[in-house]
Amino acid sequence: AKQRFPLYFRNNEKRAASILGLFFGTVGLCVLLPAWVDRQSASERTEVRRYAQEDTGSNIKTGSNYLHLFYPGQAEHTFRIQVRSKELEAAMGRDSVDLLIGKSDVGYTHVLGVVK
Repeated sequence: AKQRFPLYFRNNEKRAASILGLFFGTVGLCVLLPAWVDRQSASERTEVRRYAQEDTGSNIKTGSNYLHLFYPGQAEHTFRIQVRSKELEAAMGRDSVDLLIGKSDVGYTHVLGVVK
């Protein structure tokens, strides 16, 4: 093998970089690809749900905008979602928000967007 690929075995930095690149690339694909496929499958089964809006806010450090929502009923809970600035402006001054919810093939629930 050393005779066939002399440059590969001569430089340890390039060899280490290629092995680490292959490792992290494989790990990245194994983590990101299933998450993307799961979200895509959620867009096939969607419904619109209305949630009570408790508060709006933004993170000063990162500039992220959030809606704090409440889901009443038997399994009531409070949660927050990150939204774009246009969606935050549309939700300002309202007491409820309609969300496009998708259920993936695996069974996870994804918030796909805010319905205006």
